[in-house]
Amino acid sequence: FENGTSYVPDIEKNPLIAIGIRMLWQLQPKTDIDFTEFQGNKKHHLNPNIILKRIARSRHQKTSDLTVFLLLDGVHRLMENSDDGLDIGSKFYSCLSQVANLIITSESFIIGCCSATSMKPMRDILAKFRQLRIQLPIPQLKAPGRFHKPVFDMEKPLVKILVGDMGGNGRALEALGQVIPSNLDDRCCANDIIHQLAMELEDLYSDVFDNADSYKELLRVILSSTPLSINCPVPGTNLRPDQFAEMGLIRFEAEKNSAFGRLTCPYVWLWLIARAVNDPILLNWRFDDYNEIQHLHNPEKVSLGAQLWQNFERFVADFRVLKSGIYKEKVEPSIHTIHPGSAFDSRTDNDIYLKSRSLKLVYSSDRISTKSNSIASIMHENGKIDATDGQHLIINGEGASAGDIFCYITEKTSAGQERNITEVLQIKKLDRKTNISLNTYLEERNKAAGKNDIFLLITTGKTQIDSSQLPARSGIVHQKNWKEYFGPFSDRAFIYANVEPPDINTASRSSNPPPTCYI
Repeated sequence: FENGTSYVPDIEKNPLIAIGIRMLWQLQPKTDIDFTEFQGNKKHHLNPNIILKRIARSRHQKTSDLTVFLLLDGVHRLMENSDDGLDIGSKFYSCLSQVANLIITSESFIIGCCSATSMKPMRDILAKFRQLRIQLPIPQLKAPGRFHKPVFDMEKPLVKILVGDMGGNGRALEALGQVIPSNLDDRCCANDIIHQLAMELEDLYSDVFDNADSYKELLRVILSSTPLSINCPVPGTNLRPDQFAEMGLIRFEAEKNSAFGRLTCPYVWLWLIARAVNDPILLNWRFDDYNEIQHLHNPEKVSLGAQLWQNFERFVADFRVLKSGIYKEKVEPSIHTIHPGSAFDSRTDNDIYLKSRSLKLVYSSDRISTKSNSIASIMHENGKIDATDGQHLIINGEGASAGDIFCYITEKTSAGQERNITEVLQIKKLDRKTNISLNTYLEERNKAAGKNDIFLLITTGKTQIDSSQLPARSGIVHQKNWKEYFGPFSDRAFIYANVEPPDINTASRSSNPPPTCYI
């Protein structure tokens, strides 16, 4: 019902007749008659079954010998009102019903396919059918081409990160192709492009973000990488994971041979959700960091401006602060929830539950020990803080022999008591070919954390270490579980580490020093 064969209600009062007209139109030899004239001729108003019988006769076959692919494009053009899919008396609903009946009752073997453009989940646009309805996942698309030429210049690092942020969603890639200049270079303001794109996508998917409360809970689930059952509603909502995934904006990644999995989403959708719900979780997180990414690749050509993340260490710290705010008051998250994926082994001595607190980030003016039995007050640019108050995430002084990032946290023991310990993050920036050994890991842990402290090593290198080999309360993030740990932020984590991520060119190293304090 598109591309010059529009539906005309005054002429085509029966959907099957409208289908028959277009079947005949395709079978006709090319003439000077246009479709409008052909459409108005009553002789062409035939039921598809009659047309199939004529085709069989012309081929000297029985009608039952025919295999027919019936493809209807632009079925949404039959909709006169937005809720026609729920109205069994509408032409749109009638068309789908009659196509289904045609497939069932025809002597021929018919495979039907109806395509329609919708920006709402299927449950909101179609009434229930008697037929079994299966929701197929929308595949992730690669960067498209046109006439055997790529639409996007993937040699440009900024273009690669923009395309990657679309997460393979067709509509998002299409919108990006419309707003990105063909001559994009280092002088273009990348943030202007991404804001224009955000407005385009918000307009396209305005109905999707109407249920702000559900998406607010969705933010928490995605950022915490909460394990979910495909058969149960997402906590805090009345929708199952597969229902959130219907539009292809959110994805449910199931565990192998299991009904459990996790919801994930591309970076651009995380940003749009954050804009839609205006949740305080993400108020201080800058999603439009593309100018900073330009600077990392070309520090001499692009004006840096107010750069939020100076390096990988700062990025990891900001990421930890972000996650500290996603848990509701009085919730006691486990270490596996705060640091998801396979970072920590699942054995019982890693079943650690912590008192939830939102953290503020500060830079220590001094190099200090990060073991829990050595922590006291911390000096920073704006004065002194009590590091044991559990309200701060601290970036250690540059060159410290202890951990790089740490916070004082309260553990809830199995006996119901509270114990104060430190959570220590150690950053090892290595090239992608360098392997980190178990001995190196243990050396890093011994100098940074005490026996009861939590220690997480984050490295851009490789490792053969299995998490089961690590001491209790010890975890590791490396190349193989990097994406699982950082989720929608994984590519950015690589970029801020100045290490080449998958499908991203190697970034140039920024020479600007990190800010001294952020609180």
